[in-house]
Amino acid sequence: MRSSKWMGLLAALGFAVGTAVSAGAQTVKDFPNRPVKLVVPFSPGGSVDLTARSIESKLAELLKVPVLVENKPGAAAVLGTQAVVTAPPDGYTLLVGSTSMSIRPHLKPPPPYDPAKDLLPITLAAKVPHVLLVPPSLNVKSVADLSNLYKTKKTPIMYGDVGQGSLHYLAGDLFKAGSGIDITHVSYKGTSNVVADLLGGHVQLGSVELSVAGPYMASGQLVAIGLSVPTRHPEWPNLPTIAEQGVADYDISSWFGFFAPARTPPEIIDLLNREMVKALSDPGVKATYAKAGLTPVGTSVAEFRKQLEKEHVKWGAAVKISNPQ
Repeated sequence: MRSSKWMGLLAALGFAVGTAVSAGAQTVKDFPNRPVKLVVPFSPGGSVDLTARSIESKLAELLKVPVLVENKPGAAAVLGTQAVVTAPPDGYTLLVGSTSMSIRPHLKPPPPYDPAKDLLPITLAAKVPHVLLVPPSLNVKSVADLSNLYKTKKTPIMYGDVGQGSLHYLAGDLFKAGSGIDITHVSYKGTSNVVADLLGGHVQLGSVELSVAGPYMASGQLVAIGLSVPTRHPEWPNLPTIAEQGVADYDISSWFGFFAPARTPPEIIDLLNREMVKALSDPGVKATYAKAGLTPVGTSVAEFRKQLEKEHVKWGAAVKISNPQ
């Protein structure tokens, strides 16, 4: 009697486990069969948003399901990132991450998640250099001009960023350390908000991705005082770098990539990587990225993971120099 009960329990347990395994395999086999969401942890209009929206249509075509972009800004990308970290690990909720993910873990308090443990890299999508922008009303066209203005007025420059822990915030502190120009941080939910207040003259300086800044520079609505990477950009050959203007080793560029929640099945990660790399190599997507000032990449999962390890070390050292409070 007791033996038959145990046999019944074991049979039921075996059936349950088998069903769960079968359901899991079926889920992977059928993926995707409903819309895939790309969470952008910043407001619309910035480079992270452009990275997602430029690939959205082609990726939907390749996956054969709708791909939706959802903006979830706040707390220097923590809110949107946390939403993906806590999402079901089924491949249907993905993060469009950026350089801030390599910076936040080095700050105090750290974010409520560990990007290296709580997220899985899919592919590095794009890179873009930053420029330092000022409003035309400031009558400043170079680092030397800005330095002279600061020395004359003897008040800190109002600097717009997207929150402590963001690359934009760190870019300001590194510029301050290298130039001797004091700044006061004014934080916003996204790059588009920084640009709006630069246009309105409410802040005097901001580090903005070239992909966002380009149209404003071309129209003369905003003035770039320098490119934030070591070498000049082929599309803007007359724009000097910040480093060549005396701020040694100033190097600020953003990367953007796609991530899934930890424990997402490797088969789903591989499928997403394969289709995203195809999308990034599509001539139409490449042209859209180029027009926006973004350089498309498209790496393997392993290559992206290695890049993230290097970025973690690089920005950890930069945080020690900046020492943001």
